[in-house]
Amino acid sequence: MNLRLYALIALLGTQVLAFAAPSERKQRPARPSKELIQKEKKAFLTKELSLTAKEADDLMIIINELDGKRFALWKSCYSMRRRMQSSGGGITDAEYEKYFNQVMDNRVQEAELERTYYTKCKEVIPMHKLVKLERANRAFARQFMQRQHN
Repeated sequence: MNLRLYALIALLGTQVLAFAAPSERKQRPARPSKELIQKEKKAFLTKELSLTAKEADDLMIIINELDGKRFALWKSCYSMRRRMQSSGGGITDAEYEKYFNQVMDNRVQEAELERTYYTKCKEVIPMHKLVKLERANRAFARQFMQRQHN
């Protein structure tokens, strides 16, 4: 009887260990570095806008600064957005309103940043390339995100 009990305990123990072992789930690839993203963006914009080396270098100084300020704006809403997504309804209308107002304010600030920085871009690239810049920026972001999710 004791032998059967020990065998049963041993069997259950191995089953518990088997389920407790880390599963071989597909892990997300590491987030690319800021430098890698900037390098890829420079190559993409150079090709899409037919930039010279000097235009690309000068433009990327401006674009990287703009992107840094954009990311700071987006990050300012990040914790509240995460809380809303994970909340089971424990957020008040006042908190929703605060979040909504911050998002709207950030959109206005982002548009003002774009106007300021795209105006600076007029000094380093011709107008016909500047007009194509916003679409090329969006195309890069879309393409980059698709690669990250595949």
